[in-house]
Amino acid sequence: MLTIGYDPEFAPISFAGDSGRADGRAVRRLRSACEQARLQCRFVPVALPDQEAFLADGKIDLIAVLAVTPQRLARFELSQPFLGTGAAWFAPGSIGAGPFDPDIATANIATPANGPLVRVVAERWPHLGIIAARDYRDALQRVIDGEASAAALNFDAGKHRCEELFPGRFALPQRPFFDIPLAVACARGRRSGEIERLFGAIETH
Repeated sequence: MLTIGYDPEFAPISFAGDSGRADGRAVRRLRSACEQARLQCRFVPVALPDQEAFLADGKIDLIAVLAVTPQRLARFELSQPFLGTGAAWFAPGSIGAGPFDPDIATANIATPANGPLVRVVAERWPHLGIIAARDYRDALQRVIDGEASAAALNFDAGKHRCEELFPGRFALPQRPFFDIPLAVACARGRRSGEIERLFGAIETH
């Protein structure tokens, strides 16, 4: 039995459905891969800030969705990417306002501390201050409160959270500024036979 931790607030990629059952694009793909590999798996909700600690402590065998970056390739064992998404800017919306332009912005931006965009933003736009937020809700709230001029978030999940938490308050992006492949992650040195079979099924699925 593989225990897979998933973010319950990362819709439409992963989320807890009305019945509390794990759902989302990534969860459905992983369930199908587990069936193909004839593996039993269970999905447990783990908030984004806790996922790496749960993996290190052995409370979960896998993280369902992790953005593939060079830094994470060095820290985790990753499956082949099985979903594609991207990163986008989420700034307050107003009539006549153009999209957020990081090249001319001078204020802080907010992004989750555990996400991959802290490094991306720091490398591409070193003139921007970065507020390391707790999660998506916190990052968006920092923008609403005026602490940050925009939030750097996952393109798909960010739009969902804006519409859910702050309808009409943000100008929703039309396209990502950065493409992000998503993969399943396990801790280094813990790639068991079951995980190997799942990774193989993901590669051929």
